[in-house]
Amino acid sequence: MSTTAPRIGTIYYRVPRAQFDDLARFFGDQVGLPVKFRDSSEWVAFDGGGLTLALEGCDRDATEGPFLALRVADVAAARSAFLALGVVAGDITVGGHERRFEVDTPWGDQISVYQPGTGE
Repeated sequence: MSTTAPRIGTIYYRVPRAQFDDLARFFGDQVGLPVKFRDSSEWVAFDGGGLTLALEGCDRDATEGPFLALRVADVAAARSAFLALGVVAGDITVGGHERRFEVDTPWGDQISVYQPGTGE
């Protein structure tokens, strides 16, 4: 192993093929991530600004994958944008290191949207 710390290149979810297109539209159209590459209903990779978020279509009935947190410059503006699109978004909470809210995804999980820094 090298002495240089590894860096994350891609985070991905394994998703049911039946939901693949809806989820791809969610991350592309509603979240606003540009598509880097798509291979039908098998794989889509999004440019996450230094990190790739990908969806892999699988023969299963539940989504599997890591929890995702999206960093934004203005958490209030991001929440307003999600609400304008009809996406369920929770209230903004203020913690010691960030302001954040949760977004309900089309498959019933949540992602966190956060702005680094402390409260008001």
